Amino acid sequence: MGKEEKPLSQDRLKQAIAAINAEQLIGATSDHVVVVSTADSEKVKLQPLVVEAYTNMREAALRAGFELQIASGFRDFQRQQAIWTKKLAASNESERALEKILHWSALPGTSRHHWGTEFDFFDAHGFSSQEGTEKKLQLVANEYEPGGPCYKLYQWLQDHAGQFGFYWPYKGRGNGVAAEPWHLSYAPLASHYQALWQQPESVIYLGEFLRAQNLLGLPLVASRLQNIIQRYSLQVETPPVEATK
Repeated sequence: MGKEEKPLSQDRLKQAIAAINAEQLIGATSDHVVVVSTADSEKVKLQPLVVEAYTNMREAALRAGFELQIASGFRDFQRQQAIWTKKLAASNESERALEKILHWSALPGTSRHHWGTEFDFFDAHGFSSQEGTEKKLQLVANEYEPGGPCYKLYQWLQDHAGQFGFYWPYKGRGNGVAAEPWHLSYAPLASHYQALWQQPESVIYLGEFLRAQNLLGLPLVASRLQNIIQRYSLQVETPPVEATK
């Protein structure tokens, strides 16, 4: 455990794990998340334990000269469905189009952002110190590469995020999802949500929910649902040991 980390209650972690259910897994509820008071928007929500871990990490980052902020946290099914509908409606709804969309955007019900354990981060100080303060966050790779406004914070987090339980699930190494250097996951909770996708009943539940929601492209998705989950939900990076303690 790093000196900067404030230990979280193991009892509270056990309670949060015990409360995990299928509705949370697929984004059908928001009962498990709360507003992140230090975020720029009241729309940013995470699970209480994740807020606590994030706050501890943010304070450490501030001491190191960075202003760690959240661009996006919890996202419910309806929001993910709106993203999906917009992208699929603009395509020819072919298998190739499906793969292209899934490379960048999750199928509604399978987004890790449903869990309240994930957030997309940026360095607010990095943007305010750039020439031309009109520059806005785009969540693209070059913002986290050398010379980018989030690069130094990204490097700092490479060394420290694990101390607070966070890691990068998407590094673009062989899985179906593009690399997302801005996406952090809280391993002590996220690993339990991910494990639910190993259970056939979770896949069945999602399939029934997608039909009830009249998902655009349902015939294309339904016949491939198990494969989609295997490729895009289960083939992610393994959390480092440090992040799971």
